[in-house]
Amino acid sequence: MQTRPVPPSSPPARAAFEANNESAQSSINWSAVIAGAVVSAALALILLVLCVGLKLSTVSPWVTNASGVKLGAATIIAVILIQLIASAIGGYLAGRLRTKWVQVHDDEVYFRDTAHGFIVWALATVVSAAFLSSAASSALGAATGNAALALGASTTSAQVAGMPASPPNATAAATPTLTPEMIEKARSAAAQTALWTFVALLVGAFSASFAATI
Repeated sequence: MQTRPVPPSSPPARAAFEANNESAQSSINWSAVIAGAVVSAALALILLVLCVGLKLSTVSPWVTNASGVKLGAATIIAVILIQLIASAIGGYLAGRLRTKWVQVHDDEVYFRDTAHGFIVWALATVVSAAFLSSAASSALGAATGNAALALGASTTSAQVAGMPASPPNATAAATPTLTPEMIEKARSAAAQTALWTFVALLVGAFSASFAATI
């Protein structure tokens, strides 16, 4: 069993001992990083649910009136605030919980704290993206299964009642046709969503890196 060397008791010898053993210590405190990332992801999820409940994160490319414009601005502000608050708190916790570095220059400490905050943001973003992708896939699969069951139930009911089942052409005719204007609006809404998501993530990266140095 390998034992950790005991530092000397005298101040000069202790300072020399800590300086010599600084290179053996890791510059990244993963326990603090993981704790900050978990808190950041949890806060982002809570704030996202709150924004959905307040109808601040609903996006509809088909709305063209004044209320739709206000709703879009509220959605943008909500997404940026979610990243700002969650990332800042996660980065701050990582900066406060990390192991204290001794005999390290202040510039190096500032850089390491900034790196801890940035890694917290990156880890929380990857975890949140994986969770949201899994939830979206599950919701899409459930919606597809429910639609297939509903179509099969309606066909069976019609056959039991002695009525002819609806032909495939009738179902296709009942489906609304997307016009080029609708497709262009949807494409524009998707592009704007991607752009403002990038801005929000950039704000989150900066806030987490800065909060870790406080």
